[in-house]
Amino acid sequence: MKAVTISSVLKEGIVVNTKVGSNNIWYQNIVYKCEENQISLALINSYLESTIMLGTNMLIKFANEYFEYVFEGHVSSIKAGFPSYITLKIIKGEEMINTREFPRYDIYLASEIYSAVDNTSYFSIVVNVSLGGMAFVSNHEFDYGEESDIKVFLPDNKYAYAKGKTIRKSIKIDHINYSMQFIEMTEKNSILLSDYLSFLDDDLLRLKNHFIQCIKPKL
Repeated sequence: MKAVTISSVLKEGIVVNTKVGSNNIWYQNIVYKCEENQISLALINSYLESTIMLGTNMLIKFANEYFEYVFEGHVSSIKAGFPSYITLKIIKGEEMINTREFPRYDIYLASEIYSAVDNTSYFSIVVNVSLGGMAFVSNHEFDYGEESDIKVFLPDNKYAYAKGKTIRKSIKIDHINYSMQFIEMTEKNSILLSDYLSFLDDDLLRLKNHFIQCIKPKL
């Protein structure tokens, strides 16, 4: 992995994923300013719910067609007002080659994964997804290479079905993190998943437009 500075990668208006302290949840946010080793982001409600304070550690994740970037820093200032934003001092940044064929989306969706080993469906949480596969969390141990039927619960009472193969797992104290590659999906289900990902892209566009029209002129 190559060390990089944040100002060489991120610019105003770019959407990034952020993680607060020991919280496992990634929150989308937008870059307000980026200068040298400092970056300003919106003070979103999710940060307040996570009890963000001066000195709180944070991670920032961003990917383009060629590379993935992860930056680590801590909150150096918090400004409440209109707009409200935080500033982070970045202490570490890494660049990795992006080997993913499709864009990845950090999300949280309920799912059921059927194991042919014991003919049982297990609840799991999908934490990121692309047209080529997904990552999920479960407390059931699936084997490397195990093929499973998947049912992902989408918004508006919709479901997407696929068959996948476990290609990676990381055992934690109370759960297991998995990566799964899709090996079979009908056209109908592929369209359902594509429509959902397009909806997420539209949300990002609305976030960028809000920054351009309402926030940037006040900074």
